[in-house]
Amino acid sequence: MNHRIAFLVTALFAALPAVLSAEETPRDPWLWPFASDSIWNQPIGSEAVYVPAAFEATARVSFDDELLFRCSKRAVKQKLLAPQSWEQRAGGTTQVGEVVIDEGVVVPDARKLHTPNNCAAFLLPDGRTLRHIGVLCRPESGGPVFGYPFNPDTDLFGDGIHGSHGASAMSALGGSIRLGELTGVAPIRHALKVDLFCAKYAFYGEVRKGFRWPATRADGYAKEQYKGTNRTVAMGALLAVPPDVTEAAAGLKTAIGKKLFHALQDYGAYLVDDAAWDCFYLCAEQGVAKEVEQNTGAKIEASKEVLMDINALFTRLAVVDNNAPDRIGGGGKPRAPLAPPLGPVPVGPESGPPIPPKPVAITIRNGDMSQGEQQPTNWTQQYVTSGKIAVLRDTETFKSAPASLAVGSVGGPAKGQTAQIIEGTPGARIALSGFVKASPNAKALVGVQSYTADWKGIGFTALGNALGGADWQRFSGEVTLPDNTARFGIVLMIDGEGRVWLDDVIASAATNSTSVDAPKHPTVEPPPKAANSTSPAEGFYPAYPEAWRTLHKNNLERAKKGGMNVLFIGDSITQGWEENLWRERFEPLGAANFGIGGDGTPQVLWRIEHGELDGISPKLVVMMLGINNTWPGFSADDTVKGIETVVGAIRAKLPQTKLLLLGVLPCFDKNDGIRARIKTINAGIAKLDDGGKTLRFLDFGDKFLTPDGSLGEGLYQGDKLHITAKAYRIYADTIEPLVKEMAK
Repeated sequence: MNHRIAFLVTALFAALPAVLSAEETPRDPWLWPFASDSIWNQPIGSEAVYVPAAFEATARVSFDDELLFRCSKRAVKQKLLAPQSWEQRAGGTTQVGEVVIDEGVVVPDARKLHTPNNCAAFLLPDGRTLRHIGVLCRPESGGPVFGYPFNPDTDLFGDGIHGSHGASAMSALGGSIRLGELTGVAPIRHALKVDLFCAKYAFYGEVRKGFRWPATRADGYAKEQYKGTNRTVAMGALLAVPPDVTEAAAGLKTAIGKKLFHALQDYGAYLVDDAAWDCFYLCAEQGVAKEVEQNTGAKIEASKEVLMDINALFTRLAVVDNNAPDRIGGGGKPRAPLAPPLGPVPVGPESGPPIPPKPVAITIRNGDMSQGEQQPTNWTQQYVTSGKIAVLRDTETFKSAPASLAVGSVGGPAKGQTAQIIEGTPGARIALSGFVKASPNAKALVGVQSYTADWKGIGFTALGNALGGADWQRFSGEVTLPDNTARFGIVLMIDGEGRVWLDDVIASAATNSTSVDAPKHPTVEPPPKAANSTSPAEGFYPAYPEAWRTLHKNNLERAKKGGMNVLFIGDSITQGWEENLWRERFEPLGAANFGIGGDGTPQVLWRIEHGELDGISPKLVVMMLGINNTWPGFSADDTVKGIETVVGAIRAKLPQTKLLLLGVLPCFDKNDGIRARIKTINAGIAKLDDGGKTLRFLDFGDKFLTPDGSLGEGLYQGDKLHITAKAYRIYADTIEPLVKEMAK
């Protein structure tokens, strides 16, 4: 034996104790799959080259649920149909492949604000073959299956790279956090997977087109939407906590954070999909989220401590830039022992999951509100908590002709409801959908209220809501009627002053899901607050965590439609235009309303940064903004700077557009300190007027005051902040001539 061979053999045997554990029992191939040297089981090596990923802390973390199925011996081959759309997957008719599936497997359809990736892996009855389906949907047991096949099939004992993650085409099974791994005692001994906000972090260029090994592709929109500047961050990137970071240095507080730390440092995590917003997603077997909640007492999205730990980890992540087929994990001595050998081929169960009961068919009577005169037929039950309400059949405001159900307040703010009552039985599953809308100063809530035989209320499930001034909002969801149910009501509630509307209510076949409109991206904790008036920040309504994002999304969708000659942007005063007055005065001018209640300069800056002015070219922007800067305590001078910053952002996006800047309207009592602040703000922003070349300033607040400085009679609502329909007519009379002149 020559000296070189002797050296290699000695080095090899010296390394073995650190990487092998002969006493370990073979692995269960289903629970800990793929070869020991696969990308999922190979630890990071001592020769790994780390490049800082430079991820920023986020306000949100969540799980990307992965659907993992072991097909039983009774599973049958079935056609796989292409989904109808991203938000309504059931209903497609084009066959795109085949799937082997048990009759009892049910996967609910997507719905608004809940469009999961639904990456799935099916282990066929032979115990080795994995079939990969993306965007999986099967709303009814034994019914048709919808999704996209990811070919080819792969081997449970192979490298495990390929699979059904839509962006990267990487495995749903490999690297998935399995049940018990985050909450158990044993360490996680495999690589993980994550989804990141690719518009912020993923790189696309001539050399690297959005992906790197082991990914084989990136999102179809990568060229247009991947805006990351770090060339190492792309689909398939192996991310890891560098070896010089310690658990103590990271300041980790939770058991989950500490467990993730060791997995990320020893094995890393592969970037496999786009989070589609600023959120860190961990890819996990369906059920892990519930398991974590039961173990810790809180959802992962709602735990400040877990969020802090995950931010501490992700902001320290680096890309293992020399990860390659011939040096998985970067090469060199592995940081952890290799996985034990695989056990025998797993034997599938005799039968699959239990077959759920068929949904109960119900009939919605007069769901399109076509019947009735003063009131829609069948929508007659009323209940009032405070104030007075009127139930109407509205033939002027509707989603679909000829009418809608309207509940209006009478003589001031009110809380109340109307409902249609239907016979029901305990355990029945029903699915409902429709559209709801609210006038500017009211909130609407739609839900199902169950009753006993003696009319005792025993359970309410919310299906959807609409905040004041928002356009029609679609709701859909499923409800399981509780024990002792004899009947239930489909309820429309009003809270506030004005009207709320309901239309196009329909019943459909329920799935096996009992969740109702659970958002894909829960926002229980509010986003970070702005440090000052010039710092972009999201809006947030605590009672309706997803609503502000929905209003922003509505604005984006309106911008895409085009045909916008005048754009109104601002807060609730802008949002709150009375509908008929808006149609009469400003719709003929090609106007669009981008007002959102509660917004200050930080929120409008955030909205501009996130696309609301992209792709449009109005001749005029009309803006009133600033009063909501008062509630976070921003000073008048800081508010002026914030408005100046918004004006600069508008000019940067719309250099050819003129701007009509309106003064903040007076509010509250004349001796209130906010009045003085408003005067200072208006005096400061008046200086932005350049004689009408690009910007005109108009302060007409005196029209809303009496000679002694009191609020004009009948011009303000009870909160002395928001204005009435009478005031909006004065508002319109004042600005309409100038809007027409500047929008020519």
